[in-house]
Amino acid sequence: YEIGYYSESMRITIPWWDFQGNLIGVMGRYNELEVDDYTSKYFPLISFPKHQALYGYYQNYTHIQENQIAIIGEAEKFVQQLDTMGLYNGLALGGNSLSHIQVRNIQALNPKTIILAFDEGLDEDLMRARAKELKMNNIFMKNNVYYIYDKENKYLPKGSKVSPTDMGK
Repeated sequence: YEIGYYSESMRITIPWWDFQGNLIGVMGRYNELEVDDYTSKYFPLISFPKHQALYGYYQNYTHIQENQIAIIGEAEKFVQQLDTMGLYNGLALGGNSLSHIQVRNIQALNPKTIILAFDEGLDEDLMRARAKELKMNNIFMKNNVYYIYDKENKYLPKGSKVSPTDMGK
């Protein structure tokens, strides 16, 4: 994923590519333990429209096509953590909302199974709505869309905002 470091801003650099593999922007993650109220933890070092891309799409395209499974999370770290677990089917939205461009490109992969694995703290109705946006049920394409929701916070501690991948495989 070509992660780097920009010492002038003290940020880890996270490049984003478009659907064809062209560099379109770079996010910077502040690399200090404590962040004051005036410093953004994540900040675009090279600004780009996140809603027009999916992090991990270009890198994981072949695996998603072959396995017909897409696992979708919120942040770049989600995709990278899945890779370290040997799962090369991850995509990240750069948040928890879906644009028409993202939906169209996920569906174009024609995965038979889509799993939404968003961070702790989202409302189940929102998860259900995102799942419905990705559902395909026509004479040409059908899929199953699932979401991970820890209603009783047995695995994802309440208020933690952790990603399911933070908990390991």
